[in-house]
Amino acid sequence: MEGMVDLSRSVPNNPSLGSWMALMVVVAAVFAWGFVTSSK
Repeated sequence: MEGMVDLSRSVPNNPSLGSWMALMVVVAAVFAWGFVTSSK
């Protein structure tokens, strides 16, 4: 998680880019959760 925080801080202050990255993180988390639950 610390790496993600550093990555978000290294990104320039761009609200659009920040919201896009946040959306991608959420989508990736949902796909990962779905994959883990379906594999069990």
